[in-house]
Formats: sequence, C-alpha cells, structure tokens
Amino acid sequence: MSAFLEQVKPSSGPASGTLEWGDVALAAQAEGSMKPAWTAFLKRKFYVPILRSPDDNPKHYLLHFERDMDSRRPVLIISEVRERLDLEQGDGLVALSGLELLLRLDGQSAMRVVLRDSVFNISKKRGAWLRSGIEETKARVVIRQMLEAASPGGPFPVLRVRDATPAAPLPVPKLATRLRLWCEDVRDARYFVPVVLSVTGIGMLWVLGGEPAPAPPPAAPVEAAVPVRHSVAQAAGPAVTAAVLHAFAPPDHSFSVHLPGMAEEVELSPDQVAQMEGLAANYYRYDGPQGLYEMSVIRFGERMPANTADELAYREQLVVGADGTLVAANAIALRGARGREVHARLPDGTERFARFAFNGDKLCMVMVTIPAGTARPPHLNTILQSFQLVR
Repeated sequence: MSAFLEQVKPSSGPASGTLEWGDVALAAQAEGSMKPAWTAFLKRKFYVPILRSPDDNPKHYLLHFERDMDSRRPVLIISEVRERLDLEQGDGLVALSGLELLLRLDGQSAMRVVLRDSVFNISKKRGAWLRSGIEETKARVVIRQMLEAASPGGPFPVLRVRDATPAAPLPVPKLATRLRLWCEDVRDARYFVPVVLSVTGIGMLWVLGGEPAPAPPPAAPVEAAVPVRHSVAQAAGPAVTAAVLHAFAPPDHSFSVHLPGMAEEVELSPDQVAQMEGLAANYYRYDGPQGLYEMSVIRFGERMPANTADELAYREQLVVGADGTLVAANAIALRGARGREVHARLPDGTERFARFAFNGDKLCMVMVTIPAGTARPPHLNTILQSFQLVR
C-alpha cells in the first residue's frame, strides 16, 4: 500500500457479534419500514474504493465508480467488509460513514452495498432523498442556534405539534346578537337612508291596504352580509348555516383568535428566520380549503423599538410584499394597544388580510391568505375581528 493510502487506512469492519447493516436492512424490508435501516446506515462505516487526487493529498481523494452493466450509469460499490470488494479497483479503500457518503455523493450516483450473500441497491433518487433529510436537519440546527442566541432559554418552535386539547367551537351568534350588530352597522349613513326608506315604503303599503312586496330571500349571516367597519371589505357570501370556529391561543397566551380549523405550530424556514433578524418567534398555521391562516408571535425583548409606529409600518410592507398593492390599511386599538389592519392584493390576484398589534414587547399577528380564484370565506370578518390581545 502506498504512502498516500497509509494515511487514509480504513478502520476495521463490524465488531464481533454485531449485525451487519445488510441484516438490518433485510429485516426492515420484511417489517415494511426502512426507517431503522436508514438511521443505521448514516452511522455505519463502509469501505469505499477511491482514486488518488492529482495533488496526492490524502484529504482530496476521489470516489471510484463502476458502470452498471444494465443501465451503463455510474454506481458506487461499498461494503462493511473490505474483503467483499475488488481490491484491484481504484487506488485503494477508505472507510466512510453512510452520512459522509451521502454528503460526498450529493445525490449524483446510485450505491450498491455488497452483503454476505447478495447486494442491496440504493438508487440515486433514494440517496438524494436521504441527503435532503440531512440538509433539512442541519438547517434546523442552525435555526435553533440563532433562536437560542436571540432568546437564551426561550421557547422554540417545533415541527407539526397539534394541540391535544382543542378549545370548544365558537357557536354561531344568536339572533339577538345578530340584530344588535346589524343595528350598529346601519347607523352608518350609507345604510341608514335605504333601510329607513324600505321600512317606510312597506308601512305605507300596509296603511293603504295594498299587498306588500314578496319578502326578499333570507339574508346571509351577519359576518357575511354586513360590511366591516375597518376598511377590510368582504363581499357578501352564501349563507352559513353551521359556522363552526375553534378558539386558538399560543402557549404564552399573548393573543386569541377563532379559526375554521385547528392550527399547528410549524418550524420557521431559513427565510423566515432571516426576516426576524435575530428575534425569537413562533409561527402557527392552518391550511384550510378557502385560504391559509397564519399566526405569529415575535418577541422583541430588549430590542423593543422606541417607535412602534415605524415597526408596524414595516410589518405592513411585509404583508403587501414587494410587488403587491395596498388596498386598505387602518390603525386599530386592541385593549389599548396600537396595531394595524391591512388588506393587500398580489399581482396574481391573491388577497391578504392581516391584523397585528403590540402586546408588551411581543408583536402578535394573524394573516389570512386567499388564493386567486378562490371565494372569500364567509366567516372572514368574524375571524379578523376575533383577533384579540390577552393581557
């Protein structure tokens, strides 16, 4: 063996009494789940044929590939036992873990594991899938480190954790409540005159003995038929006979909102973490049939902005996006806290409705995104107006 190969001499094979990876893989196949086998693959050491690098640096060696007899595509031949490999192929052997192999291959080649009495083929597609899982795990580690630096000991987002104890559904408002809300809204001059004229006309017909006009069809529930008083307009939708909404609040109980389904906490993406600029945050979402419902809590802590109005304006721009159009934006007050309500439209017709406000050093937000060509949910107003801070 050359001096080059002496520097990268492989370690020994499986310890005595230890199952080979091939035995684990075959048992996993028989059980119908390969997860234990792939977990073991990442940790096990395999002998791999290599080619010496042009600069003769032992750290810069190249993997040696064979040509598959059928597909003529490159394939990497590996084994836990070095004697099962052709020692004449390449410039020698090194021992690499399955994790190291996947990172080196970068999903560019298939692998063939030489077992005791057979071979186990790992396709190029399967290798790329395993590598993507490794990269995702690495990205999560980076995210956790960033969040830990931003808020030592603070709560961290997790991946798809469903609330085990969902709150009771929000019932449809009773008739008396609907009438009260309706009366509050018709005080607006835009609706007061038509309503008075209509009632007066019906009364005159009755006084003169005429037959009143046929009654109009039943109106949609208040949340679908009455315009919103905060410039987030919603077209009247079909009647909702069973509007079941679920109360949602994050673990810190900084806000509450009612949603048409159960929201889940999801881990922040690298792009979202970058937008946080080092701030700790938790993100929740419910992907419904008529839109995407997203909630977030951003904790500023000692980095609380001196001018919250500027921060609210910045968050408004994030809702609108670089290419979106601001349809309406209003200042709101929730339990004395300053906030905003925003309606934006994206170039493809997608609509966004958002409400956000500061609760102490936390910025709480709810946003509903309605894809282009999708009717607005009839309960959109109720959801937006149910967003309240908890103090």
